[in-house]
Amino acid sequence: MKHSLNITVAVLPSPYILEINMDKNGKAELGGYEGRFLHAVLTNLGYQYFLVVPEDGEYGRIKPDKNWTGKKRRYMNILYKLYASLLRQPLNLQRTSVQLDLLLCFWWIYIFVIPSLYCAVLLSFLAVPLQDNAIETFQELSEAVQSGSHKCYALKGTIIITSLMNSQKEYLRNLGNAIYHNEWYFTGSYAKTEKYLSDYSAILSTEKKLRMFFSTDPDLIVSEDRIFFWPSAFAIKKDFCCKSKLNEIILRFSAAGLFHKFLIDESIKYRISASENTSEEKMQFYKSLSVNDLAGVFLLLSIAYGFSVICLLLEIVCFRLTITNQSKLYNE
Repeated sequence: MKHSLNITVAVLPSPYILEINMDKNGKAELGGYEGRFLHAVLTNLGYQYFLVVPEDGEYGRIKPDKNWTGKKRRYMNILYKLYASLLRQPLNLQRTSVQLDLLLCFWWIYIFVIPSLYCAVLLSFLAVPLQDNAIETFQELSEAVQSGSHKCYALKGTIIITSLMNSQKEYLRNLGNAIYHNEWYFTGSYAKTEKYLSDYSAILSTEKKLRMFFSTDPDLIVSEDRIFFWPSAFAIKKDFCCKSKLNEIILRFSAAGLFHKFLIDESIKYRISASENTSEEKMQFYKSLSVNDLAGVFLLLSIAYGFSVICLLLEIVCFRLTITNQSKLYNE
């Protein structure tokens, strides 16, 4: 009779109960009352069986460390499967207890959160270019000026320099003295001060004027750190006829945000006019990305896809070799 199905049977030989005898062709045959009965059942089911005997000669028992005797799993194999699960591969482990199921639940949550966070952080680094932290306080600016890495410019003749040099704080005095002794001044219109700005320079002025000329530029930062409060006000005579009316109008306009609106409107106008006069060199800096700019990224992507295809082919070959070896083992 030709058998179409194969099965592996683990047995523990015992005289007259379950015996393994070899025939003249070297094929194992079951003997004993349990062995003969098992042979009859499997034969009628159409199975061709392959016998294995436990090396330790035991049916299997729980050891003091709560592990079972019998087939051992290598730690490296388990660690390999755990590592593969982090890469979104299926976790092929036998579930044998409620404790293991609970542990696997926490592990599944872990392998979902950690790779997701890693991908999010990696994509954020790829999407946003790395930049040094900008200087945003006067103390940081003073330290940078003292180290010689940065410059700080101020309007020539302004009272700010004198106030800095007479400040009670040492870092402000150092900053004022550096501006005074190095003559870091600019003159004329604030609209022309942009040429003094670079990655290693700063400009001192009132907040309103800085926001007027530089707040709409994405490459520039207006610091929130302040050393003086310089409010705008109307200068009038004591006997001015409409002081109460003037104060009422000013309060209403301030509450409505008109001053801030006018400031933003003029800032946008300035930015538009400045962009029309932008040099060709600066326009080249803001040019759109081309295929040549992304060639390195596509090259790395192609290499990664190539390695993925190779791994897929190796997995297919290993799987087929495993199936072939098992079939040969059963046929023997």
